[in-house]
Amino acid sequence: MRTLRQIAFDNEERYPSAAKALTNSCYMDDLICGTDNITEAKNLQKELIEVLRSAGMNLRKWSSNTSELTKDLSYDQLDTFEFKDVENRKTLGLRWNPASDTFSFQCKLTEGLETNITKRELLSEISKIYDPLGWLSPLTIRGKILFQQTWLSSLSWDDKLPDSIQDEWNELKRDLMKIDRFQIPRYLGHIGQSLHLHGFCDASEKAYACAIYLVTLNDKGAYTSKLITAKTKVVPTKKQLSLPKLELLGALLLSQLMKKVLEILYTSKEIHLHAWTDSMIVLGWLHGDISKWKQFVATRIRHITNVIPAKYWRHVKSEENAADCATRGLSSISLYNHSLWWEGPKFIQENQQRADLETYQEPTIEKKKNHSVQAALQSSSDSIIYKLLNEMSSITRVAKIIAWVSRFIYRARKNVCQANNLTASNIEDAFKLIIKTVQKFEFFEEISSLKKHRVLKSNSRLLNLNPYLDKDDILIVGGRLENTILRYSAKHPILLPTSSRLTELIIDQAHRTTLHGGPKLTLAYIRDTYWIVSGVRAVKSQLRNCIKCRRFSQTTKHQIMADLPPSRVTPARPFLNVGVDFTGHVEIKLNKGKGVRTSKGYIAVFVCMATKAVHIELVSDLSTEAFLAALRRLCSRRGTPKNIYSDNGTNFVGASKFLKREYKDIVSSINHEVIDNISEMGITWHFNAPSWPSAGGLWEAAVKSLKQHLKRVMGDQKLTYEELITLLQQIEA
Repeated sequence: MRTLRQIAFDNEERYPSAAKALTNSCYMDDLICGTDNITEAKNLQKELIEVLRSAGMNLRKWSSNTSELTKDLSYDQLDTFEFKDVENRKTLGLRWNPASDTFSFQCKLTEGLETNITKRELLSEISKIYDPLGWLSPLTIRGKILFQQTWLSSLSWDDKLPDSIQDEWNELKRDLMKIDRFQIPRYLGHIGQSLHLHGFCDASEKAYACAIYLVTLNDKGAYTSKLITAKTKVVPTKKQLSLPKLELLGALLLSQLMKKVLEILYTSKEIHLHAWTDSMIVLGWLHGDISKWKQFVATRIRHITNVIPAKYWRHVKSEENAADCATRGLSSISLYNHSLWWEGPKFIQENQQRADLETYQEPTIEKKKNHSVQAALQSSSDSIIYKLLNEMSSITRVAKIIAWVSRFIYRARKNVCQANNLTASNIEDAFKLIIKTVQKFEFFEEISSLKKHRVLKSNSRLLNLNPYLDKDDILIVGGRLENTILRYSAKHPILLPTSSRLTELIIDQAHRTTLHGGPKLTLAYIRDTYWIVSGVRAVKSQLRNCIKCRRFSQTTKHQIMADLPPSRVTPARPFLNVGVDFTGHVEIKLNKGKGVRTSKGYIAVFVCMATKAVHIELVSDLSTEAFLAALRRLCSRRGTPKNIYSDNGTNFVGASKFLKREYKDIVSSINHEVIDNISEMGITWHFNAPSWPSAGGLWEAAVKSLKQHLKRVMGDQKLTYEELITLLQQIEA
């Protein structure tokens, strides 16, 4: 993809059409595009072949809905597969038949009724229906709702579904098996210089949906409408929402889908937007003052109107609302000839536009308790500031823009000249104006009470902060730090709300200034100037969205340790169960005197698994015989162990084989009557990895401690065999 974009960039002047197609119409190794007429299509085809041939690439598998574009191509450039072979006529996951110029679907569901289907199998079957543009939404929404019911039943993935859900799935499956008959025409009609897009949204108690239609003129001069795309979502279950709120979510879904459609359509054409809903409450919210509504409604209204302004929203009857088909669900037979779904209501085909001067009654639900807050955003300056805060990603940039505008207004009113560059005081005044605007909206009740010299209400979230207004009418924290040596802004930081765009920008700026510091560092830096209500929660919530921090923060995985073996937790006599290991070698003098030779000696450490007692034996080498001698000395002094734990050292393995062989010879030579009496006398050997934490780690710690102690006691001096044994006995004691 990067290579194709570079080719398009390098050849944009010579091949403008091909460059545009390579930039906007490539999907991995597929190029899918079209034109309004044959002449433009041939020119585009010629440019694409030439520009890619210059880079050593040969475009192959050409397909078109007209033979005029493929008749002059060579054999290796054509798609050698038959058009009837629909398995190889896929376009972005959809089947396209160039001969009929239609899209179709293929059902991959297993035939037959399901009787023992599980939750996992149900999700797998539903996911086999691939409908990226939502043309089959009235069918697929039934599957989404059905799986949501399964999810709410708290079944595990491999549990059998209840009979009622299985019956519903079998009924839906019979409908989904018939989707092969649907043929959706690719051609939307002749697109002139202007486009009319009509979007419909609706909601029910189980789902909300939207659908977008394109209205065009045909050859006879009549208007035709066709479904472009649709989208559905099931109702969230974590929080119970009222029907008006669900209708609002449907309108938000329509705005998000419309935004994607507008990004795809040609920007050179004039686009007329029309949005329809059957909810009068949603229309009242959209056409009302956004400052009156609670946060849930106000936030979504702001997102909706950024894409589809309120003046484009109109009311439609429920029986004419095309999105209603997707919220209620339809059978395949009803959907096949359902003109309302495929073409929309009749009035958009007749190009009827409802009265532009419709008025909508202001709803009484979801209003803020204090209606006087509606005055907070009345002035144009406040609206400009909020617009800049929502559109910009840097608080410094917003402050500079406000500073330039404020300075221009001042110069125009006073008719004075100022320096061309902004000063620090200009930017500081802009910051104060932004903060006052946000505080006036978020803390309207508190500011009003303080201006009237009244006490804050007992339920105010700022009551414990003892706030007051400074000389610039900015709400700051009173606190108890007046007698400290801190600077004024640290003693009395400026109050900011928990969730607002200004708070987000300030947190983001502090996070970058502290070089992507954590929540504590970021909050400490902010509190030098600002005090955010519920600051810890606000900062953590904001930092979770930092891509760089998420990318570089690695969570260390800690493996859960295994249960301790029975020998570690069962009471037993000392050295009944022991672990054994060797320390590193120590230098031993062969005799006394000067210039004597030395040899290597080793220390065997036996650790009792139950009492952690340690028995130390000096060994001359690492052979099996030397270790067996040390084991005999252990048995003589401490008693014969029942289980010995060690790593897979060759001397340990050899000792185990020797003891098993000797034990077997002894048993075979004794009368069988006494075998049962001595069957418990054998030693069981357990070999484990050296780093096994449950058993090996016990004597490894003892070995490490002994080595450190010997190094500290001996230093560089060398001892004889007898001197070293005496030293080890002292250490053991």
